[in-house]
Amino acid sequence: MKKLLLTYCLVFAISHLFSQDSLFKKSNWKEYFSFHCNKNLALASDRIYSINENAIFYLNFSDNSLGKISKMNGLSDVSISASACNRNDDVLLIGYKNGNIDIVKNGSVTNVPDFKNKLISNDKSIIDIDFLNNKAFISSKFGILVLNYMDHQIEDTYILFEGGQNLTINRLYVDSLSSTLYVATEKGIFSAKYGEKNLADYNNWSKITSFGNGNYSDVCKFAGSIIATKHSQNTDSVYVFNGQTVKPFVKTYQGFMRMRISENRLLFVCKRLIDVYDNQYLLKKRIDSSFTDIVEINDAVIDNTNILWFNDYERGLFKSTSPKPIVAQSPGSDVISSINDVNHLLVVTHGVFWRYYTSKISFQLSDNIWQFYKDWSAVDPVCLGYEKNVYMHLFAGTWATGLVEYDDWWHIINRYNTKNSILGSDYISDVKMDNNGNLIIYNALSNSKPFTVITKNNEWYSWTYPEFTLCTGVRPLYIDSHNRKWVLTDFGVLVFDDKSTPLDHSDDEIGYLPIIDNEENNFSQFDFSMAIDKNNILWVGTQFGIAYYPNADNLFNDSKPRLSRNKITVNGVVDYMLSTETINCIAVDAANRKWVGTNNGLFLISSDGEKVLAHYTKENSPLPSNNISALSVFDQESRLYIGTLNGLMSLDLGISVARKDFSEVKISPNPVPHTFTENIKIDGLVENTIIKIIDVNGELVYETKSEGGTAFWDGKNLSGNRVATGVYVVMLQTEDQSQNHISKIIFIN
Repeated sequence: MKKLLLTYCLVFAISHLFSQDSLFKKSNWKEYFSFHCNKNLALASDRIYSINENAIFYLNFSDNSLGKISKMNGLSDVSISASACNRNDDVLLIGYKNGNIDIVKNGSVTNVPDFKNKLISNDKSIIDIDFLNNKAFISSKFGILVLNYMDHQIEDTYILFEGGQNLTINRLYVDSLSSTLYVATEKGIFSAKYGEKNLADYNNWSKITSFGNGNYSDVCKFAGSIIATKHSQNTDSVYVFNGQTVKPFVKTYQGFMRMRISENRLLFVCKRLIDVYDNQYLLKKRIDSSFTDIVEINDAVIDNTNILWFNDYERGLFKSTSPKPIVAQSPGSDVISSINDVNHLLVVTHGVFWRYYTSKISFQLSDNIWQFYKDWSAVDPVCLGYEKNVYMHLFAGTWATGLVEYDDWWHIINRYNTKNSILGSDYISDVKMDNNGNLIIYNALSNSKPFTVITKNNEWYSWTYPEFTLCTGVRPLYIDSHNRKWVLTDFGVLVFDDKSTPLDHSDDEIGYLPIIDNEENNFSQFDFSMAIDKNNILWVGTQFGIAYYPNADNLFNDSKPRLSRNKITVNGVVDYMLSTETINCIAVDAANRKWVGTNNGLFLISSDGEKVLAHYTKENSPLPSNNISALSVFDQESRLYIGTLNGLMSLDLGISVARKDFSEVKISPNPVPHTFTENIKIDGLVENTIIKIIDVNGELVYETKSEGGTAFWDGKNLSGNRVATGVYVVMLQTEDQSQNHISKIIFIN
């Protein structure tokens, strides 16, 4: 109980301490959400919104321009579950899985968090939204909310019961002509007229008994009749109630998604087709694979020019006048499993290892141009190896279908698996090209052949070591500057040096580091990540925090290697650093700081590894998820790329790689205008440069040390006051005093 309380206190203290962190502003962040995986559609008078779980992309009808709305420019949250637009007022409502609600009007977003903040145990995910005058009726599994979107107030809540049990609502429909609410539930169709009775009293709701019982998936009113769909196994049957009798519709549907009433048409939206009926129930249009290559349709609407719009979950937004998708430049998916710097080209994989998910790999050709490759025979790519200084010669390691080799046109050169090669497994944990051009493959779920090499001469060999223990998931393979190979097993770190003879392992040097600390505590059952920093310290991310081995070079000769763990104190609570966190990934930046991805957000650890500098979460930053799945620092861009299961982000670190000399020193801005209040950047520095800023009287104004190749000055003197107008000398000296340089900064106040 004491340990549980300590864990809770530490998490709360760290989150609270860094919730207002200001190391990075919102402008430092960039987002790369996929608009190929959109679900909902919402039609406004001047645009159509295509909505995925994390952001909104829209097309303006007037000029066909594209735009987007996200947490970066207004939305309060991620994980969108429902949306609707009232064209009379051009109000867009967004509902989230956690019960949060956003109102988008005239380019601004107003958040209504009341339902989200309500302490209830029910599922608060917003299911459906419909309108009556200036009221929005918002359904969830819990019940129905009545929101006055002009006043931003929730005015009422309706909870439906039958037989003493709370009814689960599957779909809500509001008939504006009769002011009647219809709900499809797990036990039938219910209705009530708004404005006549107190609908918070469930006794004022009526069950339309003609439909009987059953799990009804959708309901609407069309051409004077009530239409309802009843779900059973993989099929939805359609029933029409004319006020007297219920009759089956002319067709049943498989893969049913929803019904829509749009421009006096009845739409049946299914995964593989859309049927459009007129008010005589005559089929007027069908969209299926004969129109375009359909993967999974999620929603459809008709605009006032009779154009049918629909979302395909794989390919994006379509309209019925063209078989080509309309989609904003973006990655192929929001699920990120690995981030790769392929010869200065950003390439991400979208596979996962715990379930069959996707076959996509995305790459960014330039800042706003993305392409993605899909091959359903290579399911769930989770890692990449590539040939250095060759544009795009890639090896994709997949989870269940082996290794796939691509050329620079994304043509498949070879497929390797356990049936046509000596691969130890079809489940590839990681793959890397070593410093001699040999491809090293780390095979998961194989004790006999966890390692395979394909030499640059296309020679193959698979092997194991007695020290190797099982690898049951995706674990990293790291190749250091000495060409040593480091791998994570389930229970420790294995390193081997093949002495540049990859086909002969008789001369290999091997080291093994178990997950045991200096106090002989086997403190974690599993490890998940590792990195070697610029001081040659090996960092290991485990199920219960982060640990380190102080000198990676010593591991071969250490007869009893053990990990060290730093303790930190936060608000009086002392514990091992991040001991409550599962460490999914680690990346080291140019300043030797450690970026740590967890299931509870992104942490920044100081260069010496002794302090937590920041903690970013989806609650206090633009991050779309607290589950960080991948990290990679691109030093040439000074940018950290952050992968989550809800999208890709990046963060401008503002720190460059250290230089060998002072020939590229740059100070910006210079001169410093009186309106400038941010940090002054001194770039192009040698590692650990000592910086002293002197005024015209020879007095020391400021002193610091560079991080990587960069240092910052806030423009204040040692007393904390902004310096006066004048010229200031910037004296630079390397740590060993072997190099010196002098620059100047001009201040204008």
